[in-house]
Amino acid sequence: MKTHRIAAIVLTPVALLALSGCGTHAGVSATVDGTKISTSDVDLLTRVQCDGLDQAQGSSGATTTPVAVVRQQALNGLIDSVLNEKFAAAKGGAYDKAAYRAEMNQVEQQLLTEVPKNDQDQMRAVIAQFDKGQLQAQEIGRRELLKQGVAKPSADEDLNAAYTLRADWAKALKITVDPAYAPGKSGLPGTGDRSVSKPISDFAKQGVASQPATTWADGLPKVQKCG
Repeated sequence: MKTHRIAAIVLTPVALLALSGCGTHAGVSATVDGTKISTSDVDLLTRVQCDGLDQAQGSSGATTTPVAVVRQQALNGLIDSVLNEKFAAAKGGAYDKAAYRAEMNQVEQQLLTEVPKNDQDQMRAVIAQFDKGQLQAQEIGRRELLKQGVAKPSADEDLNAAYTLRADWAKALKITVDPAYAPGKSGLPGTGDRSVSKPISDFAKQGVASQPATTWADGLPKVQKCG
């Protein structure tokens, strides 16, 4: 069974910033301080992740996930990737080139089996940006922890320290998210009302609930769900 780990890399949830919810253009899902995140990248990650969820359907614990939720997760990951890239450019974050090559070599093998040939170049670019940015963020966090006297910080500690620094650094950045991704007051995709009209039926009300019933997505049309 395909694990689709390469999509999971980008979809890993992390703490983001407070964003604004308007001002994007056609073909653009979000803008991070002038850098556009294309809807085609969101579409690609969604296709790959949904493919993996579809294959997992029927296994123990597998649940149905609305496509809209996967798209929101994909956009969150792409925003995080761009933030890391900009943060590293501002703070001079180096990165472990050997670790980067090892990760990308593994990704290259997975691309051949998990992603259609026509999508491989685009996916390779998305993953490369994410991996490099995360390694750079880890180095920035490691430098900070060493400065604080932490002798041997772990990779997770490095990243947590980096995100703490990044949150403060990024307060001045302007980030906009297409309203289609349901940004709430925080601006994060998926934190707001997903409906453009007032829900009437119980099913519709579940659809806009912050925590809909686990079986709610089973009733969606096939094109609106993964798994």
